[in-house]
Amino acid sequence: MEKWKNLKKILPVIGIVILIYIIIRSGPERIAEAFYSVEVLYLLPALLLIIPYILLQTYKWKYILDRQGIRLGFPYLVKVYLIGTFYSMLTPGRLGTFMRIGYIREKAEKSLGECSSSVVLDKAMDMLSLFAIAIIGLGLLAGYVFDMALITVTIAGFVLFVAALMFFMKRELSARVMRIVHRVMVPRRMKENAREAFEHFYGNMPGTGALIVPFVVTLAGWLGVYTASYMVALSMGMNIPFHIFVTAFPIATIIGLIPVTVSGFGTREAVLIAMFSSFGAGAGSIVAMSILAFVITGLAPALVGALLSLRE
Repeated sequence: MEKWKNLKKILPVIGIVILIYIIIRSGPERIAEAFYSVEVLYLLPALLLIIPYILLQTYKWKYILDRQGIRLGFPYLVKVYLIGTFYSMLTPGRLGTFMRIGYIREKAEKSLGECSSSVVLDKAMDMLSLFAIAIIGLGLLAGYVFDMALITVTIAGFVLFVAALMFFMKRELSARVMRIVHRVMVPRRMKENAREAFEHFYGNMPGTGALIVPFVVTLAGWLGVYTASYMVALSMGMNIPFHIFVTAFPIATIIGLIPVTVSGFGTREAVLIAMFSSFGAGAGSIVAMSILAFVITGLAPALVGALLSLRE
């Protein structure tokens, strides 16, 4: 147990170490030059594209909640989504986004199990759509970059995720596993609460057909985010085809979710350099683009969420 606690402390540092190494290898002066060369006019549309992304993400979440019989106002859900974005920035694997469960539980006065399932489904749609775009990106990149490690990690992650999602959506299969967990691992005094939480979690779970709209909405949201990042790349003079950029960037996002860093720093930049160097982009420019894209697409809404969190 003590070793695991120490490992949890060390893991998030790995990505930062990788980022520092990449900055040193790329040349801090080249990264600074890339920032100085930014055409500011490209950044305004990049910032504006984040607004529809936030609204689409919130609409997807509300769509799931409505089908679970949890009726909450759209403005309130936008606020909670932004607060969740702030906390996700602070945690490996963006797990802080599950802070949203507490907010909707208090507002809707529903059980923990009922409120948890909406956020889990919301994140599942995020990951499923992200993998869908990334698989297309692998195909489009094949003619320019062949990196077996990227291909293996992405496809293996996709297969494992789909298998886990199919298992998760099957209540009967989950129940079998939970019975074992319930019998072996749950303390006697908590067994009844655990059983009720499981029942509530699946009690108002929408069917697979009801997830088509959230999946499509999430696809549109991701494409908007990566278009914003593409505008950042254009502001630095990068000449990467649009269709390759917006489909390949999700590969870096997926690998950045591996919980060895915070907000994907380090691992994301390493993957972007591996993919985009073949298009004539220098490592310094790619690192600068990644950092600035993060500021616009991630940090900006997270700061709004931080202010909202302080008010709460």
